[in-house]
Amino acid sequence: VKAPLPVDKLIQIEKTETGSVKLKVYASYLGSFGLFLTVTTITCQILTQVFSVGSNLWLSKWTSDTTAATDGVEDGPIRNYYLEIYAAFGLCQMIATWASSFSLAFGSIYASRGLHISMLYSVLRAPMSFFDTTPTGRIVNRFGKDIDVVDNTLPGNLSSAMNCFVLVCGTLVVITYSTPVFAAVIVPIGLLYYFVQRFYVTTSRQLKRLESVSRSPIYSHFSETVTGASSIRAYKVERRFVTTSEDRVDINQMCLYPSMVSNRWLGIRLETVGNLLIFFATLFSVLGRDSLDAGIVGLSISYALQITSMLNYAVRMSSEIETNIVSVERIQEYADVPQEAAWRVEPRPQPQWPDKGMVKFQDYRVRYREGLDLVLLGIDFTVNGGEKIGIVGRTGAGKSSLTLCLFRI
Repeated sequence: VKAPLPVDKLIQIEKTETGSVKLKVYASYLGSFGLFLTVTTITCQILTQVFSVGSNLWLSKWTSDTTAATDGVEDGPIRNYYLEIYAAFGLCQMIATWASSFSLAFGSIYASRGLHISMLYSVLRAPMSFFDTTPTGRIVNRFGKDIDVVDNTLPGNLSSAMNCFVLVCGTLVVITYSTPVFAAVIVPIGLLYYFVQRFYVTTSRQLKRLESVSRSPIYSHFSETVTGASSIRAYKVERRFVTTSEDRVDINQMCLYPSMVSNRWLGIRLETVGNLLIFFATLFSVLGRDSLDAGIVGLSISYALQITSMLNYAVRMSSEIETNIVSVERIQEYADVPQEAAWRVEPRPQPQWPDKGMVKFQDYRVRYREGLDLVLLGIDFTVNGGEKIGIVGRTGAGKSSLTLCLFRI
């Protein structure tokens, strides 16, 4: 006895990825961003921090220079020399910041436009089976919320993450330059930061996916309710539809609230570990007070006091990137849906085709999509040119299916 063939459901369950976001998703976004703009943005972000640290080190050197003033009177040429170099650092930092902001803005526009166009063309060229098994609200969710994340949220996350990353690197360089022994604690504390972040990201990323998937039924139900509003009122089932809507919103909130809680969990642990960096930076500065330059130590402590918030924000933004890149993953999923046949298929008919109006079906078989039973089996008929025919039959005989076949739908 043959096992029965598996039958597909009428509406397919929305696919949810698990595990870390694949590298091809990042490659897809950066490919839409553009190689030149990507390199320009990263380079300018690094240069911005280099000039910022350089200006602070130069200011520290200026305050420690005993020849800059004699008996409380500033030496004009020396003062002008320090001011000119300091102004040059500021000007270069401004130019690098401007270039980084503009390249990021243009790259984000290109990336968003490219992803939107690829998904739009793919959906427009999708076969009818795709629309038969995919609710309208699910498609609206991809073109609405997911595109909004790529348009507005993801570029801000990228900018903040890169900015915080180079700030943290600059801070660690300054502290290590001031107190070289501080390098001994960077690795263990860095590993602790890494494990905290990875533990958080694993949870946050999956919660984001679940929240995105649970949002689609809300859109679908709302669209169906608006379409059938007259029938709902006529049959007096408003309460049932309101209850269904509330239940779907509750399910969505069940995924959203844990995401907010996990965010606070991350914040508490990052604050704790960040305070360890401040403690060690201050401790090593006090222990080496007899051999360290006062200006450099002051600069080091001022940087150390900021590192907690910077590290907190950097880890949070990198986590947000991995969480929100899920929207790119979902867009890419629709950009890769199976496509209809090409506009032009070889071999093509002769230019004078058709030379006579005749339609011939020979042993014609058709099913609505893969996995479903045949709805027409072994159809044979011929319609000669000039004939007028009608399709008749009982309910379920296949009249509509045959008509759809004539139009190749």
